[in-house]
Amino acid sequence: MTLLTDEQRLVTFAAHSVRRLKVEALAGTGKTTVLIEVAKSLKTNDPTRRILYTAFNKMVVDEVGDKIRRFADALTVHGLAMRTVGVDFVQHKLGNNPRRLRPGEAAQRLGIDTAINFKAKRLDSFVSPHETELELSPAQQFRLVRRCLGTFARSPDKAILPKHVDEAWWSRSTARFLLPVAVQQQIGYLAERLWDVVTQPGTSKFEFQHDYYMKMWHLTNPRLPYETILFDEAQDADPLMRDVVENHEGQVIWCGDRHQSIYSWRGAVNAMQEVEADHTLYLTQSFRFGEEIAQVANAFLRQLGGQMIKGDKSITSVVGRADHPDAELYSRNITALMRFVQLIEQGEQPTINIDLGALRGQINALTLLINGTRSDHPDFEPFEDLADLVVWMTDDNIEWSEFEFTLKRLIKLERPAKKLETVRDIDTSATLRWLRTLLSAIELAEKGRDVASTGRLLSTVHRVKGLQFNSVFIGDDFPKLSTHLLGESAEQERWHVAYVAVTRAKHRLEHPFGYVETLPAPGAPEGGETPPATKPRIQAPLSPHEYASSSNRGLFRTTDFNVRVVGTSYRQSQLAAVAQRLDPSDAQRRLVAVLRCEPSNPYDPNAVSVDINEVSVGYLPKEFAQVVAPILAGSTFWCDATLTGGHQTPQGRAYYGLMLAVAWRL
Repeated sequence: MTLLTDEQRLVTFAAHSVRRLKVEALAGTGKTTVLIEVAKSLKTNDPTRRILYTAFNKMVVDEVGDKIRRFADALTVHGLAMRTVGVDFVQHKLGNNPRRLRPGEAAQRLGIDTAINFKAKRLDSFVSPHETELELSPAQQFRLVRRCLGTFARSPDKAILPKHVDEAWWSRSTARFLLPVAVQQQIGYLAERLWDVVTQPGTSKFEFQHDYYMKMWHLTNPRLPYETILFDEAQDADPLMRDVVENHEGQVIWCGDRHQSIYSWRGAVNAMQEVEADHTLYLTQSFRFGEEIAQVANAFLRQLGGQMIKGDKSITSVVGRADHPDAELYSRNITALMRFVQLIEQGEQPTINIDLGALRGQINALTLLINGTRSDHPDFEPFEDLADLVVWMTDDNIEWSEFEFTLKRLIKLERPAKKLETVRDIDTSATLRWLRTLLSAIELAEKGRDVASTGRLLSTVHRVKGLQFNSVFIGDDFPKLSTHLLGESAEQERWHVAYVAVTRAKHRLEHPFGYVETLPAPGAPEGGETPPATKPRIQAPLSPHEYASSSNRGLFRTTDFNVRVVGTSYRQSQLAAVAQRLDPSDAQRRLVAVLRCEPSNPYDPNAVSVDINEVSVGYLPKEFAQVVAPILAGSTFWCDATLTGGHQTPQGRAYYGLMLAVAWRL
């Protein structure tokens, strides 16, 4: 019999009554165990209940599938789609894909035979706003068409729309120009033509991708034949997956860690952050690492406004030098490959897990350029020759990118200490030798050495998400983190990647993020002063011991309104009176609510009343009151609340409701 923590038991208990449940599971807190127990409990209670366990990642589903299939079907969303579209159709399409066409060849097949000439403004705010004469070649048009179709295929939309077309066109890789509406419309029209061709049975003119049969399935308005869906790793869902699951008529349990959302570059949306749920519960007790590594993780979680994670006291964890780590984690492919070369030269036989194909393409393209041949590689196509590439690399107006980061590590200079200024600064002979060394390393890496034979894995963080290692070394190639820009999605994802990295270690961790604890709070001035009251910082929920009342140590306030108050339909007049007193300019309609035990309640001795201005406006759900009432033990606890509803509809005024920003730790 599986022994569950109080937090895990609460999730299992709530699954029997909550239609839309969100489980925020921090790193290593046993969410897989919980989901299996949820499926077991629901199936035991009702043997006729149909349950689906699903996730985006096939590896995740396969790992859990063997343990959960007694109680639930275990399928990826792609597996569900294939059943509807037809296994034979999909396998024929994927099995007969043509060789990967060069963009120019693909453009010809689609009937794109002329360039598009237009004027456009450069989007960089620090350069001239004047329009520039530009030309989109047939190959460049096809790339935009293919990206448009990919965006549409992952979206919840039923037709190709202007928003699916890149609004900005990247010339010379990082100089961005605003595409005119007429050009965007032409790209959208061509994307519709490509969609018609790739979805025709029996044709294989263009590559058929997995996202395409997913979209074909989505266009049938699928209804999943299950009473309950357990959606694991929900922070990695793309918009289409989220749309299908969110429109499910039955019960949905979203499970994941919003702080591990690191795939926005492939179109993923952080469903754990965006979906609405009736209730949100938290798993904060990690079984992966001890308290020292938990403290490192909490330095990130405080800045991200998350729950604090608790280390396992039975596990010894050390933060410090890791001389012989099981895994070395890097932010960039090129850094990991350079380390691979270094270890090979030292006589080791490491295993490497990075995007080797992407690096090979860039290395081959740079080799062509050095030898005087223009490349059609997407990153290098804008450059006529090596001198043209150097002009771009030395342009102070370009935005930083991983492509630039990689180039600077591929090119060898005549004088390494000198800054690259002209093409004459490049030592072409040394660069070509270095590129050949890297290609040989890629060939060696692709032979797939067994990690168990060496004990050392080199990887980017994205490739080890979901894995854990006894000892971890984290490289210093990560972008410098900032709280000043933490409100921006790109900076937030950088924090998420670093958080994922530090939480892969079980016993020993060496990392370069010691400065994180010294950064000012999000929203605070750079000097670290307390932000003004008019611009409150996003605060991490306080831990129980930070409250004065010892009787409230299990309750804490959160930044999410995650608990829905019940019984409000009987308190509409009281809530209407509350609404009238609110500031009309306060769009969030925030309030302060007080939780109060009501032991004399004739229906439930554990009842917990929710009061506003000393007037009861509802109750905590019964299953939660059973947990909260003993924590309150006759005292009271205040938390933030937000008023919902009350707006006018064609059927009359919508009911008022109330959501609380509160959670508990048992």
